[in-house]
Amino acid sequence: MLKDLNKENLIIPPWDPRYGKLGHIWKKYNWDNLVYRDSNRVILYFIPPELVINEKIYSRGWKVLKSIDYTDEYCNWSSSKPINNKLIETCELNNQDYFDLLILKINNKLNRPRCNNIECNSILKFSNRIFYGYNQTYPWNESDHAFCCKSCSAYYQSTHPNEFENGMQHKLNWINARYIPRNKIYTDYRSYLNKGNQYDECNLYISLTNNGFIKYGVTTNIENRRYMFYSNLITIHKLIDSYRFEIANIEAKLKFEFKGREYLNFDELHKFFNILKSILANRPVASPFN
Repeated sequence: MLKDLNKENLIIPPWDPRYGKLGHIWKKYNWDNLVYRDSNRVILYFIPPELVINEKIYSRGWKVLKSIDYTDEYCNWSSSKPINNKLIETCELNNQDYFDLLILKINNKLNRPRCNNIECNSILKFSNRIFYGYNQTYPWNESDHAFCCKSCSAYYQSTHPNEFENGMQHKLNWINARYIPRNKIYTDYRSYLNKGNQYDECNLYISLTNNGFIKYGVTTNIENRRYMFYSNLITIHKLIDSYRFEIANIEAKLKFEFKGREYLNFDELHKFFNILKSILANRPVASPFN
């Protein structure tokens, strides 16, 4: 409604010089080119120059400019912790405005996501984190159900049982698609390092299982590993010999790429070797947790 289009409701008012660029911005940017995870697993966000009002150079040379400096690969990028302050200082926007404009592609605050319980239909609270958006628990996914509170969630699930096979199907779908169990990977990583000296000779191996999957893993003794998994592993092939600390780093990086999985579908074998090749491009392989 035209009466709703006022200064209070619009994220960027229509008289703002950036307003006319929004259509271009929406077509140009998406999650794939706004969010980047570097080699240390740090999440970086891109600030489009079209949104910049006040240019600024931060400590360590981080820049936010109206025109990209292509000689600086980190120009207009920011890590997640300072992104809100940088948006406020350079774009006069905040995390929520950024998420609305570039992820949801809306400019009217009245169009922000609402509770899926139709009897409530209240606008959802923003999590203050771009990665989570309007979801307080899991990274934002528009296909997931979102609710303003637990009571609305419980009510909706009770009235739509087919959409929630066990009351948590939406959570499981998200876990399967996106979740990376960082804490579990780190626990396994530390556990393996603590089993011996960091300079012990260890192996990265790959094996075909009797149910048709591919399993990769680490060990100090290939034959012993075959005995431990005699009912599961059919053949074991040693891929790399190295010190314990480097083998542990390699395995952890592989787990990040495969969302913590050690068992892969056979058609992922080519992907596995491509990822392994990229990991081994810089030896010795550094820890992904530094």
